[in-house]
Amino acid sequence: MTIKKLLHQIFLKRKGGKTSAKIVDLLLIRPYNGSQIARIIEMDYNTIEYHLEILCKSKLVMCESDTYGSLYYPTDLLLKNHEESEKIKEMMTITA
Repeated sequence: MTIKKLLHQIFLKRKGGKTSAKIVDLLLIRPYNGSQIARIIEMDYNTIEYHLEILCKSKLVMCESDTYGSLYYPTDLLLKNHEESEKIKEMMTITA
């Protein structure tokens, strides 16, 4: 799957794409743990963990370890394709 298709699937094709996009936007600023993200976005911690799991499986985000409180970071794949992810996230606001 191409990165363009992957980003399209993560942000546009999923019901929770907007939440994933918010998480990515935060992580592009600095690393956060799941609890911090949940507090900032004002969503349930379990919901945030679900989205982080999807982002990690798609190799857009990585976690320093599997322990509670571990920080999440954008991967090189996401950083290299940041411009493409921004274009797709713009499409979300146009279609909303």
